[in-house]
Amino acid sequence: MSQPLRVLLIEDSDSDAALIVWHLKNAGYDVAASRVETAGELRAALADPAYDVIVADHRLPHFDAPSALAMVRESGHDIPFLVVSGTIGEERAVAMMKAGAHDYVMKSNLTRLAPAVAREIGDALARRELRAAEAERQRLEAQFHRAQKMESIGRLAGAVAHDFNNLLTVIAGYARMGMSQVHPADDLHEAFTQIDEAAKRAADLARRLLIFSQPQRAEPRDVVLNELVRNFEKMLARVLGEGIQLELSLDPGAGVLHADPGQIDQVLMNLAVNARDAMPEGGRLRIETASIPATRQIQIGVSDTGIGMSPEVMTRIFEPFFTTKPEGKGTGLGLATVYGIVKQAQGAIEVASEPGKGTTFTLRFPAVTPQPIDCPAS
Repeated sequence: MSQPLRVLLIEDSDSDAALIVWHLKNAGYDVAASRVETAGELRAALADPAYDVIVADHRLPHFDAPSALAMVRESGHDIPFLVVSGTIGEERAVAMMKAGAHDYVMKSNLTRLAPAVAREIGDALARRELRAAEAERQRLEAQFHRAQKMESIGRLAGAVAHDFNNLLTVIAGYARMGMSQVHPADDLHEAFTQIDEAAKRAADLARRLLIFSQPQRAEPRDVVLNELVRNFEKMLARVLGEGIQLELSLDPGAGVLHADPGQIDQVLMNLAVNARDAMPEGGRLRIETASIPATRQIQIGVSDTGIGMSPEVMTRIFEPFFTTKPEGKGTGLGLATVYGIVKQAQGAIEVASEPGKGTTFTLRFPAVTPQPIDCPAS
């Protein structure tokens, strides 16, 4: 079976172009060739660079191979560029290779063309694979550095929260002592009450810090995912308000996960509140569940039609205390808490977002097989 080959010819001679195509077909290629003769035509062709190789005559009446090569390199496309000429000298050939051409072939020896094409296509594939491997290495390295950073911040947050809790215990204790010794109608009783309430809010903040910083004493059990989402729906509708439409798309086969249901509720609540804040003019919040049999996982997707996030913001959203909300409107611990809970449940979380196109959080957890309930013998 012939190997498909998409060729862009930079050639002004019909007969020379036909001869090049004939040699490639004779070598076993199924050639689809396009031909250009001017800089404008080449620029238009490079706008949709679906070519395996470019074969260029060294000199055309109004164009030449050096100019064509410069345009290809400026476009950023890694397409093998071969020069074919009947008159090119050694000095010009060397100059073309130094400029980035991959090979040159004399028109008097076109039998060299097909092997050169095969070699350069293979080299281009190897370069693409190397770039992909390097990009993956950089992604994993960045992920590792983020994990190290999160771990360091987590240890610091845990230490701060522990000391903070010790101080709050004293503050709350004295506030309650004062409340017990002052008549409820006394102004001081209201002051002690406010101190106690502030201490409770601060304690909740410390608790969220601890959830992020280290695994908490969860009470995991087998939870039917769809039942958990349905039970949460009424509460969620009140949180979102009238301007936001809530949609559920629940896969009947979504299955069971092993987690603390209260913590999963907290995850959904934090994501829903963030989504609500990202849709000040109203919009749609969609919660989906799904089963992924191939990886023995179950999935929860939370999507909104809000303002979205820039790539710069996305790299930091799970950092504690990072927030894009106005001062006083958020602690920056919501998504850090979500991250901690999901990791504690042996899950993974991904986010996809673009400015103006909304945000989707995807959570995946190991699926579990519910244990059968033993019925007593009758």
